Amino acid sequence: MKCWYKGIALALICSLVGCGGSSVKPRKHKKKQDEAQAAAVELRVFKQEELADSVRVNWSWEDYAGNVFQVQYAIAKKDIQRSKANREALRESPMVKNSPDYGMLTEFDSKALKPLAKSLKKIAKDNQFNERQTADMVITMIQNIEYTLVHPYTHTDMEKLDKENGGSFIAEYHGQSEHKPWDKAPYGGCEENIDPAGVYSPVEFLTTYRGDCDTRTITVYTLLKLLNIESIVVNGPGHSMLALPYAPSNPAAPVIQCKGQNYYFLETTVFIKNEDFVGPQIGDVPQEFNASEWFPVLI
Repeated sequence: MKCWYKGIALALICSLVGCGGSSVKPRKHKKKQDEAQAAAVELRVFKQEELADSVRVNWSWEDYAGNVFQVQYAIAKKDIQRSKANREALRESPMVKNSPDYGMLTEFDSKALKPLAKSLKKIAKDNQFNERQTADMVITMIQNIEYTLVHPYTHTDMEKLDKENGGSFIAEYHGQSEHKPWDKAPYGGCEENIDPAGVYSPVEFLTTYRGDCDTRTITVYTLLKLLNIESIVVNGPGHSMLALPYAPSNPAAPVIQCKGQNYYFLETTVFIKNEDFVGPQIGDVPQEFNASEWFPVLI
């Protein structure tokens, strides 16, 4: 079966953290509120427990406003195995050339993820969140998870393929000490031979927390859809992003049109929080970002 290469767009994240020019405006966060909430809950702690017939996960994270959340959920091992088998049978999209049929993964996994979506809905209700705030809560749940690069081939073969296509990202990623060992636990590092498209299913990702760009975008898409929140997945140069129909704080943010309305780009692979910036949020993209290079792959 055909394999599709994709890696994270390094320049996209680099510009957000200050390695280059960016259209992102600094945002101050509420430091005292953040510290008080973080003191009560240890942030970004992933706990996975193997039970007789399921995998139980505990996760804690924070959103852009400094709200801190915890969620616990379990997914049956039979559902994890079925999801993996479905992902291994992944075919090329009948609608988009050279793209995986992501709909196969999201539709198949939706039933197994309904209990998690129900828990997220309760968190939103308890906090009296509106739709946009609920979307931010779900998005940041995934952004807070450390990035793991996922290959359809071996590490060595991916470096060769990247080089043949004029790239250097794979070799650079492999060479950075913070990504080693490649099988670092519980997440981070790099996965190889995840056939056929170098993507994990939402169920696989939400029980291991190992995944890169398209694994994350389809996971957020699936959870938002279960919460009746609109989003689309868009792919561009070597990368996958989410897009949502909410107006960003930057009125000049690039837009992509789909289904008769405007959608704004969102990066799902990183969560940055410092004195000048909290995000990336909807519309946070580099100045050189070209919306015409992106196209919907899951709507």
